[in-house]
Amino acid sequence: MLKIGVLFLISIFINCLHAIELNNNSKLNSFISEPSFSFLNSEQKISLVGANATLINSFEYLVEKPEFKLKTDKFSTNIKALKAEFNRNSKFINFRNSVTFKAFFEKEILIQSEELTLDFNKQKLASNLPVFASINGVSVNSLGIEILQLEDGLKAEFYKGEIKIKTKENYHTGSANKISILPTLNELVMDGNAYFDQDGLIIKSDTIHYNLEQNKIIKSLNSKIENPL
Repeated sequence: MLKIGVLFLISIFINCLHAIELNNNSKLNSFISEPSFSFLNSEQKISLVGANATLINSFEYLVEKPEFKLKTDKFSTNIKALKAEFNRNSKFINFRNSVTFKAFFEKEILIQSEELTLDFNKQKLASNLPVFASINGVSVNSLGIEILQLEDGLKAEFYKGEIKIKTKENYHTGSANKISILPTLNELVMDGNAYFDQDGLIIKSDTIHYNLEQNKIIKSLNSKIENPL
């Protein structure tokens, strides 16, 4: 099931963005063909390229068909979209239209949405539009996502989400107002109108804590259990 190391990849990724300094060799023209922005760090190779870019103001570009790449010895990340707004001053990239985020570290992490924002300074990856995510056997459909690097580890939150967890024999499904993935605890937490179907055993609860490694519910609050059989 979901391992700490897989989600820790996103934690490393966000930290890399927060630490690096931006170097742009492109001239400040109003229109740039095949722009290339490089991010310099001794341990990472990071770039943002596109078909063309239009300078909106002194620090912000609108990039057509952007492709963002981050590569180290341990993992790689790729983000593609049809458009991106890139602010060199605030280190903020807003990817729009058919956005695909892929990361490879033992297993693949996939996030798809019509908008995905990288905020370097706040160490945050977020979207306020519908999102599909697939992480090592766990699939999530939601109305938004926010991934934060906190002092005690990574926290991924999905809003108004539906989940599908692959087991050896079948799938467990569920939904909640908010679904949080806590990699340091290897847990999935469902808050608010939580609904979980585990092999036909239906649990309705205010909050459900599910251990992803053990494949079982470890805690629930104000629960009601239904067995249609």
